[in-house]
Formats: sequence, structure tokens, C-alpha cells
Amino acid sequence: MEGASKVIMSATLIMVVSLAIVLALILVLLAELFCSLLLRWRRLKNSTSASGPTVTNTATPAPASTNTFFYISNPVYDNDAGCSKPNTLFETPNSLPSV
Repeated sequence: MEGASKVIMSATLIMVVSLAIVLALILVLLAELFCSLLLRWRRLKNSTSASGPTVTNTATPAPASTNTFFYISNPVYDNDAGCSKPNTLFETPNSLPSV
């Protein structure tokens, strides 16, 4: 009977210690999260108060459209097998109509 109670007490002690370690790790992670959020908030607060209120225009004009074509070489779709018509799902330079 004493052997069984020692095993139960040992298992209980191991579970309590494991639970304490897990809770300590969770508290450390929560503290780290809180500190990182606090530091980020202070950094944002300091950067806005140091520069003062500013108004910026974020709208930029769209670049002019150009008709430049780029050829991307890919041996899978280049039709090196010598077939008259490429059998790919994508258009290749040989499958496009001539201009």
C-alpha cells in the first residue's frame, strides 16, 4: 500500500511541477507581448510628437502605359520538340498571331 501511495504522490508532484512550468512560460510570453506592444506604442507616440502634425499627399500619378513585350525563355513551353503547334495551356510566342 505504501508503494502505491508513493507512486501517486510522485505522479501528482510531477504534474504540479509541469503545470507550474507551463504557466510560468505563458506568463513570460504574455509579459514579452505586453512589453513589445508598449515599446511600439511609445515609439509611435514619440515619432508623431517629435515631427508634429504633418499633411502628406500620398496620391501619385500613374506611370504612362508602354507597349513593351518581354520574352521569357522557358524550355518546357518553347516547343523544342518540333511540333507544328505547341500543346501547352499557355500562349507561347509561336502560338501568337503575327502582327
